[in-house]
Amino acid sequence: MFSINDYLDVVPLPVLLVAPILLAMAFFFCPSRLRLTTALIIFPPFLVIGNLPGLGAIALGAKAMGFAMILAVGVSAMLTPGEKRRLSPLCYLYLPLALVGPIFILTTDDNLIPIVNSIQWICMVFTAIMVSRTIVDAKSLILTLRSLAIGFLFVIPILFSAILTGKWSYTGHSRFEPYGASSVQTAVIFTIAGGLGFYFAFRDRLLFMRPIWIGLVGASVGMALLSGTRSVLVMLMGVCLPVGLYSMRRPVLAIPMVMIVLLGVGFVLSRVESNPFNRYSTVETARGTQALLYIRESIAERPLTGLLGTSGMNADVDESLGFHTHNAYLKVAYTGGLVLLIPYLFLAGLSFLSAWYVWKNRRLLDADPLLMSVLVMFMTMIYAHGMVNHMIYLATHTWAFLHLVLSMLFMTMAGEILRFKREHTETASMMLQMPRATA
Repeated sequence: MFSINDYLDVVPLPVLLVAPILLAMAFFFCPSRLRLTTALIIFPPFLVIGNLPGLGAIALGAKAMGFAMILAVGVSAMLTPGEKRRLSPLCYLYLPLALVGPIFILTTDDNLIPIVNSIQWICMVFTAIMVSRTIVDAKSLILTLRSLAIGFLFVIPILFSAILTGKWSYTGHSRFEPYGASSVQTAVIFTIAGGLGFYFAFRDRLLFMRPIWIGLVGASVGMALLSGTRSVLVMLMGVCLPVGLYSMRRPVLAIPMVMIVLLGVGFVLSRVESNPFNRYSTVETARGTQALLYIRESIAERPLTGLLGTSGMNADVDESLGFHTHNAYLKVAYTGGLVLLIPYLFLAGLSFLSAWYVWKNRRLLDADPLLMSVLVMFMTMIYAHGMVNHMIYLATHTWAFLHLVLSMLFMTMAGEILRFKREHTETASMMLQMPRATA
């Protein structure tokens, strides 16, 4: 992890203060109708570069300016002309939870970077709220997701360049660690790129883009395999499952797309001499044992308030155990105890149930039912991934942004459907009984 001195040695404090202002000015001069789209496209590669320490000053600069990029997206959404969606009041619970987060780590050792990350999480929550409010219909939903997906068209070549330059493994193992980045953290990038790319490969109205999208899927799958991260392969298969089932009824399109994916995977794998495929031969993991140790020997000592008011503790990891929680929910419990964990679990459970309720009633929506199936699987995989990694509450990754936006959208849409069914019972019943094509 970078220290604050690393940032200031490479990015002087005056530059650190002036750069956000210049970035804001650039977006203000951008036409209002293009501002949010442009920001969303830049957003994924900007955050990814900030997590590639092997890029040196470029990565340090991007990471130091991460909060400015996040706010640029949020402000762009806030200033977007047109109507705004009225979100469920429950969505705004994320904001007070984010605001109190830094309080729990104020007295911990070496807490400057963790506090900065907590402030960045506040910015991420604000941005997710603003972006979610701009998604008022099926068209705006597609535009938001397509903008993010285009951003990943820039991300994947950046990561693949690590293979071409020979800077893809930093720990001496055969796992894909582009420019020194953690294979676990970068691997979720391939889940987003693969899932969104697979959907747009079948649904993009610009036909010339479809081979590009499927090429993105092939490269993503190939690098995901090289990551040696078993959980990410499960997630990748999960988010691609709805489109995979749909494609079985479209063999004319599916067969050439499968061939392109295989070619992409083969090309990626051919560029390296070793691989971590032996990891896929077993499902054995120490995560379960580590989780129990954290619960019994760390969290149980401070079950209600976590690190609040403690001294001599590390904000990110219990140094007496010597390893991270590798679990989003245990990380929240370690930091804030039940005071933070209960509301976060409430929002996670409600978001998950809302997603499946929306999917069950998708005939009442104007959105593409195939897209809703993809997004529901994303929501499911996000919370499943939280059992093995804490990235869903980490503002330095697009994965967390996607989590927040989907959570807010599904809670809002579930409330809208409940209200529609209550006020228009007969109409809703008729619509639910009507078959709806997925094409």
